[in-house]
Amino acid sequence: MKNFKKIGILSPGDMGHAVGKELKNNGFSIVTCLKGRSKLTKNYAKEAGFICLKTYKDVLEESDLVLSIIPPKKSLDLAKEIAKEMKKIKSKPIYVDCNAISPKNAKKIKQIIVATGCTFIDSGIIGPPPINTNTTRFYVSGLQLNKLKELETKRIQICPIGKEIGRASAMKMCYASLTKGTRALHAAVITLAEKHQLTKELKNEFLFSQKNIYKMMKKTQPRLPSVSGRWIGEMEEIADTFKEMGISPFFHLGAASIYSMMKKSPLSKEKSNNFNAKRSLEELAKIYANTIN
Repeated sequence: MKNFKKIGILSPGDMGHAVGKELKNNGFSIVTCLKGRSKLTKNYAKEAGFICLKTYKDVLEESDLVLSIIPPKKSLDLAKEIAKEMKKIKSKPIYVDCNAISPKNAKKIKQIIVATGCTFIDSGIIGPPPINTNTTRFYVSGLQLNKLKELETKRIQICPIGKEIGRASAMKMCYASLTKGTRALHAAVITLAEKHQLTKELKNEFLFSQKNIYKMMKKTQPRLPSVSGRWIGEMEEIADTFKEMGISPFFHLGAASIYSMMKKSPLSKEKSNNFNAKRSLEELAKIYANTIN
């Protein structure tokens, strides 16, 4: 017998709607509440086939499992709001926080959720949304992890890494510190070269001695302004995670500053589903340099 038939996802944004659609295509019912959500998120929910309910309480009553997939800065406030509604219902779903937050904040959210009598699971998502040939991995820590194996599909993998809350979040912090931190460094480098009028010369050197890195930059940089607003908070969470372990947080506070610069640029108006993927590094560098000016 399945443990989960209906899954609540808060919220069906870029990642959340894709996860929901993949689960729906594999036999689960998916529900959400779109209170206060953007037009883009509402369109995502419609595209994925969500059943949209009026309140968070409705989502909790209808769901066997709730996945919180939102920008990290909103995760704590959402947990507090969910906890208020959770206290009003008898049959409580399992609550899984899948956000890019520090282990410290994962433990704070656990205390808020378990105080309602609800089971809490810590999760960190690694990989792109589960569409086409993409594989999305949900690292999970806590109790009742075996139940989450029901969510596995061709595009979703569940990776248990222990009972301790914070381990899954720490895994996400470690991984994103490299991937998204490196992308911020790349953006800073091309902006610096442009400010020194060395864009052409640096490109030629990269093509001579760092071809693989240059190829990666061309592929990953055009999307960054469209997600920069979400990634500022993630870099701050990563910085806090490093600081908690006595390691310098300044690499990723610097990365947060670079994403803040991107957010101030005109390119931040683009959306992650319709950005100009063919925009060159040279064009990006000029726009960033002008943003600083």
